[in-house]
Amino acid sequence: MGANWYRRMRHFNIWVVAIFGIAAIIGVIAIVATLASGFQQRLGPVEGQRPVDENASIAPRFSGAERIAGRPFLAMTVVAKNAADTGGSGYSSKSAIDNRNMLLLNVVDGSSRYILPDNGRRLVQWHVLSLAAGDEALAYVALVGDDAAASYDVLIGSFATGRQAWVARGVTAMDEPMMVDADTMGLILWDGQRPAYHRYGMADLKETLSRPLPLLGEAAQ
Repeated sequence: MGANWYRRMRHFNIWVVAIFGIAAIIGVIAIVATLASGFQQRLGPVEGQRPVDENASIAPRFSGAERIAGRPFLAMTVVAKNAADTGGSGYSSKSAIDNRNMLLLNVVDGSSRYILPDNGRRLVQWHVLSLAAGDEALAYVALVGDDAAASYDVLIGSFATGRQAWVARGVTAMDEPMMVDADTMGLILWDGQRPAYHRYGMADLKETLSRPLPLLGEAAQ
């Protein structure tokens, strides 16, 4: 009787150990699969984003990052692979850096968005604007274009609403972007040799003022 009971208990213990062992193996496999899945999701393409330009001469890479003051965003610069001074006559001839895009990464939830739909043109200027140095960032402005044609477009965006809009096309230069107040952005745009001061409301990203600036000879008349 005692021997039979001992054998039954030994067989029972073997089955218990085997069951727990199998459960542990399954648990480890599930954890590894979950981590691998999350890693792949973080490295996946941005949903709805057009493919990067396949031209090998402007294959993109990241170069530098800037934390946006008072916001959960990191602004990561995308540059062309061959970022080099081409010696042209436009903005890019002043620098060997060939910026193509900007990725805004939310460091809290991991979401991200490129400000431009592709890397086909140069990101000539990028400004993060606040009312004063060190204050919470309110908006951003980008000058994007083609040096060969000396023609650029202006993109503005609001950190508060997450919206952005093209507000000017075919300008030849942009100067002095600023926040006039918490709800208004101001900047100077050039059309050839003609400068004008423009203001935009940040609530709807619409122009609220456009006033030509006289040149010195014109003002003296």
